[in-house]
Amino acid sequence: MAIAIRQARDDELEALIPILLLAEQSERALRWGLANLVDAVYRMDDSEHLVGAATMKWRSDPCEIMELGIAPEFQRQGLGKEFVAWLISSSRTLVTSSHELGALY
Repeated sequence: MAIAIRQARDDELEALIPILLLAEQSERALRWGLANLVDAVYRMDDSEHLVGAATMKWRSDPCEIMELGIAPEFQRQGLGKEFVAWLISSSRTLVTSSHELGALY
């Protein structure tokens, strides 16, 4: 399975909400965070499916993974770990050397 991770476009955010709700069960809180706290939203795809989504807060030190969810049918395959490793690697090149994990599922 070839996996690709990239920053989500604004027009893709609604499709990511169900996956992000695996990590933040309150849709109201999730939407508030997207509007007020989150600096970037990332998506993980295989060649045919949306696999996962994550939100990041880059502007703080430490930077923080706010939410990270993997679609149920793709869980227990190491993809969450791969996503976290990618985000940490990205953080090293973007802003900070400190990391903090928020809600993960």
